[in-house]
Amino acid sequence: SDGVIYAAATYTPDEPAVARAAVEAILKGLEGSGKPFIYTSGIWVHGPSGERIATEDSPLNPLALVAWRPAVEQIVLSAAARGVRSIVIRPAVVYGRGAGMVADLAKQAREKGVVKVVGDGTSRWPLVHADDLADLYVRALEKAPAGSVYLAASGPSVNVRAMAELAAKASKARVELWPLDEARKKLGPFADALAVDQQVSAARAKRELGWAPKGPDVFAELEKP
Repeated sequence: SDGVIYAAATYTPDEPAVARAAVEAILKGLEGSGKPFIYTSGIWVHGPSGERIATEDSPLNPLALVAWRPAVEQIVLSAAARGVRSIVIRPAVVYGRGAGMVADLAKQAREKGVVKVVGDGTSRWPLVHADDLADLYVRALEKAPAGSVYLAASGPSVNVRAMAELAAKASKARVELWPLDEARKKLGPFADALAVDQQVSAARAKRELGWAPKGPDVFAELEKP
């Protein structure tokens, strides 16, 4: 292969051990080759940001769901010293092509007549369209330096309740706030991921790799019934 992209995710109890073993095995196979290895992490390693805009250099404060990921990121980045062009990409919430957490809002509206928003309705999600994210991977494979980290978000974060309301309107459904404590009883640590309020900057990817996200607007997608 000319390079490797690691994009696996299971969110199962054994994922930390399995992911670490897989990453270490792949990196061992690439040692000394100078070939690129991209590890897909995610913005949840930054935790809640509130009004602070997180960058690649911000201290990490991972949500419990992904508390193990920073350690794997370090394994990947340290491989740069062993002749691997290792790169970490932290995508925002991916939307587009009818999949992902944003599409789940529309699915709830169509199938259940109600869209549940975890938390108090003030949370914001950084977003990235699937096609734009794919473009970033191509650019990183081609020219990202060894040991690079990039955040992948298309623009300003979007209020989750606003997205839910648009999805509900398209299907003549309603929006219901789901208290975080109650959501945790059913969803476990994933509830905190749904309720987290984040703002991030992808300025580094734009500056270093010439990345220019131009995917369809998320609200245009949610307006479709």
